[in-house]
Order: sequence, then structure tokens, then C-alpha cells
Amino acid sequence: MQENNFAITYTKYQIYFSDTCQKGKVVKAKKKMTERSVYKDTSIACLTVMVNRKETGLFHMPRIKHTEDNVTWQEIMSRGYAAYGLLENLALYRMSSSSMTGNKMKAARDQWDTYRKYYKFSLVKSAYFFCWYAFNAIKRKLF
Repeated sequence: MQENNFAITYTKYQIYFSDTCQKGKVVKAKKKMTERSVYKDTSIACLTVMVNRKETGLFHMPRIKHTEDNVTWQEIMSRGYAAYGLLENLALYRMSSSSMTGNKMKAARDQWDTYRKYYKFSLVKSAYFFCWYAFNAIKRKLF
């Protein structure tokens, strides 16, 4: 991060299923995410993010359900920053049958609500970004 003068970084992580005590797949980190790409993809895992607050300034996560981390990254990147993915796997992401991320239909509804209610996007713009969100989520699940 310091070596490359990156303001925001994140890493790969591995899924850990706490119900069965088994490790799952490793989720790759994209090389770079921008303000616009964060609307299309929720692959930046909060547990892996490092932010240089001296560079980006203060920020706070909004009090919204489920998408507050992605909204935060987008808000920081709207100041002219990009987030850079590091190739190392530095975290385990615990999932259980009762976790918020376990219910994909609810996650999709929450993402749609974020486009419409938080960002106040039009129906067409929301549909555009939601299609990308769904495509990237399916691609991440399959590969």
C-alpha cells in the first residue's frame, strides 16, 4: 500500500463455513475497482480493506442495512481514488446458514433498494447496474 502509494487496498479471502467447519473457495480480488465499478460489483470484502485515512480524509459508513460497506467504498472513490486488489489471501470470511450474506435473494433485494432508495437512481439506471451486479455475483459463485 505504502510502496505503491495506494489510498485503498483489499485482498483475496477464503470462505469458511462455520456450520460445517470447512473451508470453501478463495474469492479473488480484482486488480482495480473504481467509483463506477463498485456499483456493478460487491467483491470488495470489508474484512480485507485498508484505507489510508490521511490520504482519503474522514469517512463514515452510512446506517443502512447490508450494503453500507459498498456504499462507503463508492463514496471514498468518488473523491478521485481507486481501490487496488492485492493477490494475497489474508482473510477467512465466515458464513453460516443464518448470516446476512447467506441469503442471496435478500442480498439482491437489498442491492436493488440501495440503487433506488439510497442512490436514487432511475429505474433504467438501477436495472443496468443490477444486471452487472447479478452477472458478477454469479461469475464469482461459479468461478
